Amino acid sequence: MLLYIDFGSEIPIYEQIVTGVIKGVGDGTLSSGELLPSMRELASDLNINMHTVRKAYLQLQDMGFIEILKKKGALVREKPTGDSNDFYRRIEQKLLPILFEAKSRGITNSEMLTLINQLMEEKIGGNKND
Repeated sequence: MLLYIDFGSEIPIYEQIVTGVIKGVGDGTLSSGELLPSMRELASDLNINMHTVRKAYLQLQDMGFIEILKKKGALVREKPTGDSNDFYRRIEQKLLPILFEAKSRGITNSEMLTLINQLMEEKIGGNKND
């Protein structure tokens, strides 16, 4: 598993790990059933505290992306499990501040939707169901 950690970033390291794993699942770099390193192993590889990795893995497990296997590592789930309502609440919590800032800067709904569609196409590969 290849993770890039920016130690100079304001984003906490555990969040960077969470984002990296979710990105890997989303872009296919991480496959269903793939075994991620143990918490100790990843902490050692990244030269970070094991509790930081633990926090990231527990969050990923709570989000339904992985299953933690004692002393073996973590298994990538076939499909993220969990409550869809919780997922929508998290999206809302993250997007609202961005949308309010966009509005305060005079960005229209149409411009925002265009930007989102552009990012989906260029950075994520769009939605295969479109």
